[in-house]
Amino acid sequence: MANLARRFRTALEEIVHFRSLKTRLIFFTLVLFLISILSLAFYANWILHRHMKQLLGEQQFSTVSFIAAEVNAEFRTRVEALTIMADKISPAMMRNPSALQAMLEDRPIYYSLFNNGIAIADLSGTVLADFPRLPGRLGANFRERDYIIGPLKEGKVTFGRPVMSKLMHAPAFVIGVPIRDARGTVIGVIGGVTDLRLPNFLDKVTENRYGKTGGYVLLIPKERLIVTATDKSRIMTTLPAAGINPPLDRFLQGYEGSAVYVNPLGVEVLGSAKGIPVSGWLIGAILPTKEAYAPIHRMLLRGQLAAVFITLLLGGLLWWMLKRQLAPMFDTVKTVANLSDTKTPLAVVRQDEIGELIGGFNRLLQTLRKQEEAVMQSEEKHRRMIATISDVIAIIAKDGTIKYKSPNITRWFGWQPEDLVGTDGWNTVHPQDRERIQKAFIALLERDNASATVEYRYKCKDQTYKPIELTAVNLMSDPIIGGVLTNYRDITERRKADEENQILTERLQRSEKMEALGQLAGGVAHDLNNVLGILTGYSELLLEDIPEGHRSRGHVEKILQSTEKGAAIIEDLLTMARRGVVATDVINLNTVVSGFLNSPAFEHIKDHHPRLSFKAECQENLLNMKGSRIHLEKTLMNLVSNAAESITGAGEVAIRTENRYLDAPIRGYDEVKQGDYVVLTVSDTGMGIPGEYRQRIFEPFYTKKTMGRSGTGLGLAIVWGTVKD
Repeated sequence: MANLARRFRTALEEIVHFRSLKTRLIFFTLVLFLISILSLAFYANWILHRHMKQLLGEQQFSTVSFIAAEVNAEFRTRVEALTIMADKISPAMMRNPSALQAMLEDRPIYYSLFNNGIAIADLSGTVLADFPRLPGRLGANFRERDYIIGPLKEGKVTFGRPVMSKLMHAPAFVIGVPIRDARGTVIGVIGGVTDLRLPNFLDKVTENRYGKTGGYVLLIPKERLIVTATDKSRIMTTLPAAGINPPLDRFLQGYEGSAVYVNPLGVEVLGSAKGIPVSGWLIGAILPTKEAYAPIHRMLLRGQLAAVFITLLLGGLLWWMLKRQLAPMFDTVKTVANLSDTKTPLAVVRQDEIGELIGGFNRLLQTLRKQEEAVMQSEEKHRRMIATISDVIAIIAKDGTIKYKSPNITRWFGWQPEDLVGTDGWNTVHPQDRERIQKAFIALLERDNASATVEYRYKCKDQTYKPIELTAVNLMSDPIIGGVLTNYRDITERRKADEENQILTERLQRSEKMEALGQLAGGVAHDLNNVLGILTGYSELLLEDIPEGHRSRGHVEKILQSTEKGAAIIEDLLTMARRGVVATDVINLNTVVSGFLNSPAFEHIKDHHPRLSFKAECQENLLNMKGSRIHLEKTLMNLVSNAAESITGAGEVAIRTENRYLDAPIRGYDEVKQGDYVVLTVSDTGMGIPGEYRQRIFEPFYTKKTMGRSGTGLGLAIVWGTVKD
């Protein structure tokens, strides 16, 4: 017993001797532990409080959303029932109150939907029939009520504001539905009345409590009026005016969710609200925070008591452990002090074991600091390297989530890197390309270090799309990257160059084809011209020898006419083949148009198309130009002839001239350069040219007309050659 008392006294002296390393270590350890555990308890309480608020808010909002859906369904059922009844009421019945009364009495099921029955009113708001009969309701006028005004004046279903009924002397509200005739004109109102004092369909909501002290409330946001509530004393009470309770105002302005606020009764509550679409009303669930957060408060108190107890227990265990373990620790301190490779000693204030420990760790920290600086410099170097790369670098996770985007994404696509990191990367892919890119991504994930290059359209911040080339490497196994490393390259200019090259190639092919056809046509025309020259000469000689009235003279005249037509065709072929207009006189296009309109060729066109009208709109002060009058008249004749033949029945052909300046080149079938131009336009009201034919309309001998009857297929080829020259 004396030995035990001596040991206890020695231990107490060591504890009281504050200069002892062991005592100071125990004391500061206990203080730090107590502070840490209490801080942890308060922090856990704060975290739990926040999470509990969010969780309870979500649960409460989920509950009120479910109830709102049920109330909305109940409202919709009653509106549909009234609408069905309204559809069966005709104007004749509205003039016969007895028939209306009989119809209502024949459908007592509606009384189960509205505990105070239904009533029908005319355009003046006077009740014509009701069921069940309520003293004083039949013949009463309610034209000032909103459930009468809404259906009659606006033609819409109206949920009336609850009022204290003059007939029932009880709070009630009415659902008014317009009655329409066959033309949709409103001829009356049918309304269902719900007495809030009596059992009704809303009781299934308000009779329940939320928690032990919470409840529900149904209110009209615009009116700031409570319709009904778990606390029946709040029926038809008015909420505080706007600006007094901002969280409550937020709910009334349409916010759907949860919030903590002080209710009009002065109690802090957790409230949740959900709108009822059919009526525009609001259902809310209210739970006092005192009840909601009670488990957290109890947990905090128990945690504080446990912290004090554990601290005392730890103090005893720590003192016992240090007494046995402190000696080996000194050897460990010396070993740690010699871990640094630096030869420069650091200043240490204390000369005990802790001083040696601090000195050793200071040297270790100095070495680690140098290594950390080297790592930071390396990271900064790589960061600058990535920032200076013209392409966009990104890292994509296995699930398609973006883990990293380089800053130059802003310059390319308008996004900030933080806008995309953590989001679904597939949202930036054009919907038409998404399935193809996803398949390529899945195939890439099947092999480590595999790479792939694809092209697709990337979504910019302004909702437009850019064509890009993406090169991806599967680095999922890399401990640093841990994803698919991708490189985005803008190929907009390359696409434009490809399109430009394709256009130039098509133009070259057309030019070569036209050149070949022109050479062929020129050669054929020369040979045919020699043959036709002989036919023409001998035909004319025969006509001189054959007297008038001879039967062979008509045959020879037809031969001569055919040779003249052939000569005209050969002239067209030669015109197309020669290219390069011989005459380059200074002319005015208006005079060309005027000359054509007075020519026999135009009279011939009008004679063949008597149901067409022709008009010319020539701009005054038209610029002069250089060209061949003959070729331009031929061009105008071909265009007008084609326009006339494209119209079936009556129609109009318009010829128009105008000056035009092009400040930029126009690319179409061919390229028109910048400068001043004189424009000749021939338009018609015909069927137009189908898109699949438009690329071939200037080819020689290509025509959709009947060859030999409507044309030779050379008209637009001559037009193209003349304009090109």
